Amino acid sequence: MKKIHIPVLLLDGDRDEFFTVEGVTELYRLLPQAEMTLIPGSGHAIFLTPGKTPLFYALVLEFLQRQLPKAS
Repeated sequence: MKKIHIPVLLLDGDRDEFFTVEGVTELYRLLPQAEMTLIPGSGHAIFLTPGKTPLFYALVLEFLQRQLPKAS
């Protein structure tokens, strides 16, 4: 994992039934350019969690906007 040197956005819900917060946190520690955000009250499909869809898209959009200038 430490050989992956690209920006990675890790979004996890604290009610995720597939990936534990501890597991995603370990990925965050292993990926040098990772960013992690924990979404309270959300499960695995954050974008489908009632009330969390706007937050999900805002986080993804903000991450991508910060990365696009670097790609030029």
